[in-house]
Amino acid sequence: MPKLMIEDAEFLDTMSAESLPQQAGTGAVTSRETQPITRWATMVQHAPSRLRRLWRPSPTMLSFLAMVLLPTLVAAFYTGIWASNRYVSEFRVAIKSAQPTPVTGFASLLGFAGMSPTGNDSYAVVQYLQSRKAIETIEKTVPVQGLYANSRIDWFSRLPAKAPIETFTRYWRKMVLVTYEPSTGTIEAHVAAFTPASAALIASTLMQQAESFINELSARVQHDSVAFAQQRVDAAKTHLSRILDEARNLQNKYGLLDPRQTAGFTLAGTAKIKDQLTLLKAQLAVQLTQLSPNSPSVKSTKVQIVALENQIRRLDAEATAPGAALSSAQKGPQPLSDVLGRFQKLAEDQRFAEKSYAAALTALQGAQIEASKQQIYLATIVPPETPQLRAFPQPLKDISLTFAVALAVWLLSVMAVYAVREHA
Repeated sequence: MPKLMIEDAEFLDTMSAESLPQQAGTGAVTSRETQPITRWATMVQHAPSRLRRLWRPSPTMLSFLAMVLLPTLVAAFYTGIWASNRYVSEFRVAIKSAQPTPVTGFASLLGFAGMSPTGNDSYAVVQYLQSRKAIETIEKTVPVQGLYANSRIDWFSRLPAKAPIETFTRYWRKMVLVTYEPSTGTIEAHVAAFTPASAALIASTLMQQAESFINELSARVQHDSVAFAQQRVDAAKTHLSRILDEARNLQNKYGLLDPRQTAGFTLAGTAKIKDQLTLLKAQLAVQLTQLSPNSPSVKSTKVQIVALENQIRRLDAEATAPGAALSSAQKGPQPLSDVLGRFQKLAEDQRFAEKSYAAALTALQGAQIEASKQQIYLATIVPPETPQLRAFPQPLKDISLTFAVALAVWLLSVMAVYAVREHA
């Protein structure tokens, strides 16, 4: 202040020396008594122009006021006076599996051995908690939209009244932040609200919704597993029944319960007849050495031999004659080789169908046993609690951050302007 008075005095001296009349010709000089009055009169006359020169703002000062001071004042007003208090309640959960699959090989060297393959389920939970379905489900028990659209909340933070579900979903994703950490297998959720009780209530309900979603997902997987095993059992049973029906139809068609047994009997009878034929031929040879060919005994033996040979040929024809198959309604020989081939194929198909049916039944029993267990479940690591301190606003921190960012932007802008001027 003294320096300014000295400069003003010097300025007034100069002005008075220039403005006071001089009488050089007469040699008159202004008396000392009149000099103070003249100086004060000159000061009053030139004070407005002097003050305008002293307080004229520069472009740099205007830019500082607009880019630094004004945002800082706005931030101070909003965070210190206008902004509504915001509280955050968090919870941490993890999805566990009843039968974790161990990881071998290179993954085990990295420390992932024994981890459950529930990463996909965890990502599904994250997407569900931030989806429209979760909002509609939680709205049935907690009036979330009313809590966020309260008129006591400041305009910038408040959800618009009667907002459409799409707008509410975007707002929900800003207030509810859900993330998944693959390294620990933990789902972390941060729920923001404008009262501590509301934040804790929404977080608790949201965790219950996550648990219900996991239980529903587990039940769906179990149901699908049992249903698939039941489908395999039904298909194997249908296939076995069809083969049994075909075998029964063949039995009815040819009048045979078991062609293989019939063929065995035929072969055994043929062998016995051949033995008898051999004995008769030996007997005939002996008779021819002792009796004449026209003797009654020799003729009787020859007749028996011819009858046995005809019987053997008939049996061979029944067993091997192609194209001679006759149904049971038609009286005549039946080709056992043809019938036996069909029955053998059906028998092989029946054995395979029976094994498939037994395996399907075993799989169904295993699926039912596993379905009785809960395959995946939600384990609570950190339950939601009622917050005590507000997370926003924090005036000192917010104002300092706003000032620092605005000052940095202003300094960069000023440096850029000066750089452009120097190179212009």
